[in-house]
Amino acid sequence: MPESALEKGRIQEQIERVAESPGFRNGPVLQRLLRYLCSSALEGVEGDLKESVIGVEVFGRECCYDPKVDTIVRVHVHRLRFKLKQYYDDEGAKDEIIIEIPRGRYAPTFQSQTEVNKGSASYVESLGDHVDPDSELARTVAGHTSDSSDEVNTTFVTQSSSHYFTAAARILRRTIFAWSYSVPLVACLFGLSVGIGAGLLIGRLNRSQTADDIPQDVRSFWNSFLEGDSSPVLAYPDATFLLDQTNDLFSFRGPVDYRGTLVDPHLAKSFASNPAEVERAGPLNYENEYSGAGELESVAIISHVVTELGARLIVKPGSEVSPGDLMNHNVILLGSSFQNNAVRELAAKGDFRFITPEGNTGTWQARILNTKVHAGELPAYRTERDTSGTLLSDSAVVAILPSIDGKYHLMLLAGLDTSGTKGATMFTTSSQGIEDLVKAGVVPKVRSGSQTYSLSTFQALLKVELQKGRNVVNSQLLTVHRF
Repeated sequence: MPESALEKGRIQEQIERVAESPGFRNGPVLQRLLRYLCSSALEGVEGDLKESVIGVEVFGRECCYDPKVDTIVRVHVHRLRFKLKQYYDDEGAKDEIIIEIPRGRYAPTFQSQTEVNKGSASYVESLGDHVDPDSELARTVAGHTSDSSDEVNTTFVTQSSSHYFTAAARILRRTIFAWSYSVPLVACLFGLSVGIGAGLLIGRLNRSQTADDIPQDVRSFWNSFLEGDSSPVLAYPDATFLLDQTNDLFSFRGPVDYRGTLVDPHLAKSFASNPAEVERAGPLNYENEYSGAGELESVAIISHVVTELGARLIVKPGSEVSPGDLMNHNVILLGSSFQNNAVRELAAKGDFRFITPEGNTGTWQARILNTKVHAGELPAYRTERDTSGTLLSDSAVVAILPSIDGKYHLMLLAGLDTSGTKGATMFTTSSQGIEDLVKAGVVPKVRSGSQTYSLSTFQALLKVELQKGRNVVNSQLLTVHRF
């Protein structure tokens, strides 16, 4: 159905439906931008939707500001475009009217779901004999990919202790794992195979090998976290990088888009850690399929424990955690806010916060800031290195966070470095770690025959001691702050 055939009233209802959705509800700037652009288009003044006009009308810039210097409009339109994609991929998948902002323009378009599906079907038909119409490619293009196929990609089910090792291999098939978050980074699959070996050996460091070997206190802690949820969600980091034509990666802190999408040069320079290098790199694409070896090993450990307790773990990238996940499941977040977008959006509460010093974005320069320093505590915690630069220890946070409605739990296991995340995971799956939390008063002592108890909400700060720069040898509890 062409835009002209859609009633304005129905479009206005759709605009408000999107603006009041969970993905937009806490973003007043994007709400204001969405309503302004859509209203302008409906009033037939889309020709006046110039960057300089939007900057003044929506963002309060002076009438003489220079959009080439101040890129606020481009940045937020880019974010808005991506948020709309997320909305229609999730809760708005069955909405009758689709709002899109085509690339290269600011005026949105309004189409009915029927017209969009017809266009997709026509594209599949144009593939002719080259593609089976029942293939995954054809179904995906047409928007008919089934829920079951999506679950195959994001759900890892382990039925026995032997599958404890296969979890790592299955994740690798979907995600390329890098040793650390240093950038620029050249991907090397041969080198990364060592990370898989480490994942397979993690069982030697973790005491939870079979159901009988999982200590009672560890079982009670995780049963209390799960609290009857048969399919908890685990979100691993999928930090966004910029990828050049030689497979070098550049750190990026700006608005993201789908993997492989060409990056706006202005956005690349504005949000890259090293703008000069990015400018010399040429065309860049978004890349978010890299995560750390410590996170890989953490998925394997948690998958084993959760499965032995009778639940099925759903594993997905942090960027794909949905409001439905938070409302219907317990959620485990791996990695810091630097690598996991879900942590940045959902786990920013509490006294311990991940920060990068001003003007210092190099590897291992981040800190865990202590915003409420108690007696004997430091104002910030970091990684420790010897004179050669080898990592000696990392700092990490274990947290049980308040959920949206109190029904489910949100757990954070995050180090400054990927090894710190592994240390945090091992801490929560060992008797010593649970015993330390009991002594700190945030986890009740296990009573005889007890399987579950009410968990407190807290943040625990750890020092994770390393050997050879990456092997976790001990996780020491430094302090605990309650929410």
